Parts: sequence; structure tokens; C-alpha cells
Amino acid sequence: MKEAQVRNLKMLLQRLDIVRDKISARNEGKEKFNVFSCLLDSNDERYLHSRFISSLIDPRGGHGLKDVPLNRFVETLDSNFKYSTDNIEIYPSSSDWGEYKNIDILLIDRSSKHAIIVENKIYASDSNHEEEGQLERYYRRIIEEDGIPQENIEIYYLTMDGHEPSAESVSTSSKYKELPHIVHCITYGSEILKWLQQCMQIACDKPYIRETIAQYINLIKEMTNDTEVEDRLEIIKIIARNDDTLASAKLLFDNYKHIQWHTIFDLFNDFYVELERRGYTCISKVENKMIDDIVHGGPQKRKQYPSFNIKDKNGIIITVGCDYDDYFYFGLKSNKNKILDKEKVKSIVCLNEKCYVDREWLFYRYFDCPDDMAIDIWDFSMNGTFRIINPNKRRETVKKYLDDMENTIYKEFKIDKLVR
Repeated sequence: MKEAQVRNLKMLLQRLDIVRDKISARNEGKEKFNVFSCLLDSNDERYLHSRFISSLIDPRGGHGLKDVPLNRFVETLDSNFKYSTDNIEIYPSSSDWGEYKNIDILLIDRSSKHAIIVENKIYASDSNHEEEGQLERYYRRIIEEDGIPQENIEIYYLTMDGHEPSAESVSTSSKYKELPHIVHCITYGSEILKWLQQCMQIACDKPYIRETIAQYINLIKEMTNDTEVEDRLEIIKIIARNDDTLASAKLLFDNYKHIQWHTIFDLFNDFYVELERRGYTCISKVENKMIDDIVHGGPQKRKQYPSFNIKDKNGIIITVGCDYDDYFYFGLKSNKNKILDKEKVKSIVCLNEKCYVDREWLFYRYFDCPDDMAIDIWDFSMNGTFRIINPNKRRETVKKYLDDMENTIYKEFKIDKLVR
């Protein structure tokens, strides 16, 4: 990079830093308390977001707004859903918090034979089975088990960024050729935010409900990095100031993918270095080709499952990795740990609700970490992922992860005592 480019880039970043400081200063004066993030994980799709949205939709809910939020919701989606307040069923609801057939949010009127399925995705990937995709499964069950005609079922895929469901989710069985074409992609920052703002206006004479909705709106804005219009205009003005600032901004945009690639590569390398420093032996590593596909690949090639294996001094083999568009995990695979008493391992780990056990795994668990250290290497809009561009933050995160892994395996489960 030429010296002039470096100088101009620094100047651009300094000017943007001033805007960031102004935003931070303004936010300092705002109320920080949010009842939702205090009580639950902000990213909790099931117990926070789906429950709150469905409880507000429910005309029989305790909000006292009757069917107005329901009507506004259907209008916001521009839906053809036919229903009556007397016959509609909402899941989950204040009378039944369980999911119906594992569907995140379901609106169904058995009299008019219409249904709306909402699949809610914050950061999790689709739960596809080998023989049937997730949305295929929901679609089939509402058709076959509830008797709702295909043409009367609407499916909405709710995300932060508007991305589409995986091809496997809608076409694994190929039973419903129309399914990939009828899924509507909606977002928290657009349709849900618009609907919530309408609900807040409706609740103008109900201060408790109004303020609760306002707090949820603030949570959504924080999660979607929603900035004020004035801030966006000021950022545009700085970038468009002259040819040098335009060129510097373009330089950042053009190299952003490469920054992601090197950050992911360095993250795995920092894992290897820190693990070897702690006395482990790395027996497999993530290939560079996989990182190429994650960063530069198309929709299908990006679906990678990077993982690596390490061996401790006892011969126990630990697997660390992440599934597509998901957080990092660690665990012990059954076929790699024949030196362990498997029944004793499973009897111990089954007491920990954070652990998962299946035929392939003795157990695996997501790393337990603060929100600002949660990493999804497919999503650099997340604070936890973006911050690991900084080498010091990255190494700090790696150490935090590995401390959690060692505490779980050796102190909590004492797996090393189960070697046969």
C-alpha cells in the first residue's frame, strides 16, 4: 500500500472515530437498563423473541390490546391469512408456552383452514434432518396432521439480515416443489420493528405495555446496529468529502473480505499456538481451502464445518470447531476416545444441561462466554466476531475459551480420571 493511501485511510478513520465518539457520548445519556437483556440472553430466539412476539400477537393475551396487534401484524406482512378472533390459535401463547410441533411461532385458524408459520433465526442455523429439511418438516406436518391446504399456508423466515433459508431446509426431500418459492424473508429491523412501533402507538393509554414494547424496540435496535438517520448522513458526508476519502472508503470495502480471511486464519492459528503452549498436541488442523470457501464461496460453498483435533497428555482427543453459521464448541467424539469408559462419561455429562450427547459424541458443548466474545466466523457484523480482528482481543478470547474447556473437562467432569 502506498504511503499516501495509508495517510488518507488514517484520516478517514480518524474522522469516523469522531462520529463514533459523538454517538457514544449521546448514548451515555440514554437509559442502559433493559429488562429483556437482564433476564434473558438477548439472542435467545425461543424464550425471549418468539415468546414476546407471539404474546403480543395473541388477542387473548394479558396486554389488553385485544386483536389490534394481530391485525397489524397480518397487515404488516401483507398476508392473505384468513382468520377470526374467536377461532385463531397462537403458539406459543400465555396459556401454552410450548412450541407447537417445534414451530417457533404459529398462527392457525382451523375453521378457515389457514396458517402462518414463522421460523425465527437470530444466529442459529437450520435444523435439517438427513431425510427432510426443517421448513419441509413444518410444512408437511401442518398439511398432513392439521389438514391445512398447501395454498393456505404462509411461511415467514425471520432473521436479522434478511438471508434466505438453506436449500436443504426447503428441498431435502423434494416433496414440495413450490416450497422454495413461497417462503417470505422478513427481518427484525424492517417488518418486526415497523409492527412494534404501531403497537406502541396503539398502547398509548397503557403505560406499562407501551414502555415494555419500547424496551423491546430498543433491544431490537441494539441487536441490528440501528443508528440515527443524522449519524448515517454524517458518515456519508465524511466518505463523500473528496476523492481521497472516497478512495480510502473503497480501499476498505475492497479489502474487507481479505481482512475476514486473515482474521479467521489467525484465529485458528492462535488456538493452535495457545494449545501447544498448554501442553496439547495438534493432530489435525483446519485447511486453508475451507477458509477460502467460508469467506469467498457462494451460498453452498460457504456451508463448511471447520474443526480440529488435539490430544492431551492422557491420550484423550478433544475436538474444537463450529457448525455452519454457528458458535464454537468443544467435545469428545466416541470413535476417537476408545480409551475412555464411555458409559461413565455419559453418566457424568448428562447432569449438565449445556451438554449434548448423541451417537457420534460422548458430549459436546458450546463455549461459555460473554456476548462480546461470542464468535460466528460467517458473521462479522457481530461484535464478538468483529473484535477478533484485533490480535490482542483475539488472543484474549482464545484463552477465555480454552479456560472454559479445561475447567469443564478436567475440573467439572474429571474426564482424565476415566481413562481405562
